[in-house]
Amino acid sequence: MEQLPENMQALVLANEERILYTTVPCPRLIHSGDAIVRVTSCSICGSDLHPYHGREKGIAPNTIVGHEFVGIVVAKGPEVRPLPCYLLASSFSLCESLSK
Repeated sequence: MEQLPENMQALVLANEERILYTTVPCPRLIHSGDAIVRVTSCSICGSDLHPYHGREKGIAPNTIVGHEFVGIVVAKGPEVRPLPCYLLASSFSLCESLSK
């Protein structure tokens, strides 16, 4: 596993209709089943627009947003087990092992 930096870049919902690209502390492993993923590609979906437009209540200011991403596991707790590629792939996956 690679050495984790102290900080990373993230998009945070500062408040309604205001998203900031900013530096935040990198996450750390806390529980034995935790994993940290270095994001290599990301996107947004329609549900990301609800808090942006103020239609989803209960989200604290400066919350990191987004949940559509692809990445590489760079740290994991001792209870994290490998999964076969096909368990992680969507129907649009480019994984070479998917057809095996």
